[in-house]
Amino acid sequence: MDEIRIFANNNQVTFICPECNVSRTADVTKFLKYDLQVKINCKCKCGHQFKAIIERRKFFRKDIELPGFFYLISDLKKTFMVVTDISRSGCKLKINPANNIFNVDERVFIEFNLDDSLKSLIRKEATIRTSKGKYLGLEFDVIEQYDQLGRYLMFK
Repeated sequence: MDEIRIFANNNQVTFICPECNVSRTADVTKFLKYDLQVKINCKCKCGHQFKAIIERRKFFRKDIELPGFFYLISDLKKTFMVVTDISRSGCKLKINPANNIFNVDERVFIEFNLDDSLKSLIRKEATIRTSKGKYLGLEFDVIEQYDQLGRYLMFK
C-alpha cells in the first residue's frame, strides 16, 4: 500500500491520490490533538487505497546522511557529527553518545557540505532544542529561503 506525507495547514490537509492524482481537502482538527504520528487510511473514488501521514511541521524535512562538525559557540572544540535530517528551520544531528554533554538552549555552530553538484558548504548558527542520547535537535537562528540550503531542499 502506498504511503504519502502531507502537511497540515490551518488544520486542513489536501490528500492527492498517488494513482489518479485526484485531490480532496479535509479538516483534520480531530487528529492533530494527538502527539503521536497520525496515519490515515484513505480510499480514493478511483478505488485506490493508500496511507497518509499527517506532518505537523512548518517546513518539509529531508532525510540525509551528511558528515560534518559542530561546536559550542562558547567553546571552539569541534565535535564530529552526521546530519540525519534537515529542513529550512533546523536539523537533527547524530553524534557519539559518549560525547553528548550538550544541553538544551546551548548555542552551536555547524559546518557540513551538501551532496549537491557543488558540494555547497553550509555554515549555520543554531540553538539545541532537544538532546537525547546520540541525537541533537537544532533550530537555526536564521532561516534563509534562498540560500544554498533553500535551493537544495526545493530542487534536490
